[in-house]
Amino acid sequence: MTASIDEDTRPRLARGVRLRQDRLTGKFLLLRPETGFELRGSALDIVRLCDGASTVAGIVDQLAKQHDDTARPEIAEDVARLLDELLARRLIAVEEDKEDGEENAGSAP
Repeated sequence: MTASIDEDTRPRLARGVRLRQDRLTGKFLLLRPETGFELRGSALDIVRLCDGASTVAGIVDQLAKQHDDTARPEIAEDVARLLDELLARRLIAVEEDKEDGEENAGSAP
């Protein structure tokens, strides 16, 4: 079962996962102990933007600016599909965007 990625989600690499370039082949890989996932083309662009600060909508916006020949809805679908796959493989972790009031709930003025 996989969680769905929405536009307010802030993806980041999961604990223990590293983005590395193979010295021999030049290929980029997401690595965690005993697991590797090769990144090519736009998948690499997407993962590089998974910094835990950018929302999925922000990632899509940045990619849409770089690829003005591709419709934003198509980019959004591709981003969501990749992030869902990486989440299912436990290569990324996500945080939902919190409402401003939630962060201060329970704290005294």
